[in-house]
Amino acid sequence: MHENRKFHRLPFHADVSIHAQGGEDLVGTLDNISLRGVLVNLNDESAQIKFKKCKMQIKLNDSSRTLNFKADVVYQSENAIGMHFTEVDLDSLTFLREILDANSDNNQVVEHEMHQWINSECKGD
Repeated sequence: MHENRKFHRLPFHADVSIHAQGGEDLVGTLDNISLRGVLVNLNDESAQIKFKKCKMQIKLNDSSRTLNFKADVVYQSENAIGMHFTEVDLDSLTFLREILDANSDNNQVVEHEMHQWINSECKGD
């Protein structure tokens, strides 16, 4: 996969539910996460990904909190899909930030990426 990322990905495992616009539902396990996207390993390796836009819910095993996003599929392989977040609610963004801070070796990187992301959103990039 081409490495053209602006945001550092952290290994992170959690259950994921994906709901495609066309009605297709998939489940999987989160492989890694960043401020702007995820890589999900699908439970059904034979799943045919025919959608490009979806809603996804990430449920942490040890918490009642969830992360909710709208996302675009930007990468797919035989048993995994990479997704870029296109919409996120404030509660999910706050929780995502907490997860990244708790699992990062360098919280300054997370802080820098958060500022970079906010600046790009304000400029419309």
